[in-house]
Amino acid sequence: MARMVRIRWHLAESDFGLPMPWFGAWLVGDGGEEGEWFHSGRGAAETASEAPAEATGVRLRFWPSKGLTPLAVFVGFLCLLSVLASAAAACSGGDEELARAPQDRSSDVASDEPDQADDSEGERQGVEQARTVELEAELDRVRQLRDETLALAADALVQARADQARIEELEAEIEAVRLELDDASSHGRRRTLRKVIDRGELLCGVRHTQPLFSLKSSRAEPEGFGVEFCKAIAVAVLDDASAVRYVDIDNAWWNGLGLLNDEQIDVLLVDVGVTRLINKSSASSDRELGADFTQAVFHTGQAFAVRRNSGITSIPDLDGATICVRPGMTTEQNLADHFVDLGLSYTPLGGQSADVADAFFGGHCDALTADASDLASLITARDNAGDYMMLDEIISKWSLALAVRDYDSEWKDVVNWVVHGLIAAEEMGITSRNVGVMARNPPNTAVARLLGVSFEGSSVATLGFDSVDAQFLQR
Repeated sequence: MARMVRIRWHLAESDFGLPMPWFGAWLVGDGGEEGEWFHSGRGAAETASEAPAEATGVRLRFWPSKGLTPLAVFVGFLCLLSVLASAAAACSGGDEELARAPQDRSSDVASDEPDQADDSEGERQGVEQARTVELEAELDRVRQLRDETLALAADALVQARADQARIEELEAEIEAVRLELDDASSHGRRRTLRKVIDRGELLCGVRHTQPLFSLKSSRAEPEGFGVEFCKAIAVAVLDDASAVRYVDIDNAWWNGLGLLNDEQIDVLLVDVGVTRLINKSSASSDRELGADFTQAVFHTGQAFAVRRNSGITSIPDLDGATICVRPGMTTEQNLADHFVDLGLSYTPLGGQSADVADAFFGGHCDALTADASDLASLITARDNAGDYMMLDEIISKWSLALAVRDYDSEWKDVVNWVVHGLIAAEEMGITSRNVGVMARNPPNTAVARLLGVSFEGSSVATLGFDSVDAQFLQR
């Protein structure tokens, strides 16, 4: 009775996303050798095959295996053809041996049994015909396998070319970014510290007309709070507080930003609140300004100045007053918002910074509103400074800072550490008079670390800069 084997073949996909053909082979003999193939085709199908009498089992597999490259598919296909050709040759040789053997036997018994010889010849021809049919079927399967393998290889080649094209696109994008970074570097980005050291001079952008911050009067160099930061940076990096060239930014911070981006200065004392500056430039970040900012060096806010004999002592006294304010700035918006909140009215008188200041000191308005530090410097510079005063109220807050070029992290870190060092030194009681003593005999590890010296034999802590030594803050 014939044995039927029914198999449902599931769908298998290669690494290229293509369905792979399945193969089934009858196992014959005790060693599990493969006999004839009984199926060759793609998955998602069901077959029923009659098992030969000598079959002891079946072996199912798909081809090619996952992970094979197009080259491996071709090599495997060629190897398979070689094996099948060898097998066909061996089978053909075996048929010849079988053909000769019956002939030999028939010759031995031809004289005695002629009918038996005829039967043997017919049987041999039948075996040859059956084998021929099998080999033709096998050849058809090999051809089908060849066609499917070539199709898989062609699809894989198309995918490989697409992947290569994408790789080339990504490489082009990476190269463009690299060129952009190199271009930035060639324009001085990231190299300001090295340039300052090689030049032997710090270019510091300041206003020459702002008392208390950076005012140049009869002396050769400007003086003030902001100027001291320029000197501190110069002595830390160049070991010479006088190695500074003070570049006038022409009374406008936006001129200073232009000079900074054109590399005509190395650092800019921004005497406008950093938050106000960014907001006023309609920029989403300091990147749009081409500048980066250090830690705040001065905290201030918007205040009001009045004549001391005006009888005005607080903001509510300004109800209905004429107030000088520079139009189009954050100060104008802050003034409007605050008076709305308090339910007060006022008449604004605008103009440029110098114009509104002259209008106030000329008696054309009752009060002047601006940055508290600006108001203090304007009043201090006057011969009759005692005739004016500032109200106690601060209606907004912001911070002043130093600006450096964007994408220059090493230089920003050095300038930032100078600011940190000055603040920390003041908290630790370190001054220019006692810094030498403190460095020779630091009272604790914090002082030793700040001044770049050892504490009780410990190693010297560094800040990781290549171009400045560990003692740059000590200087």
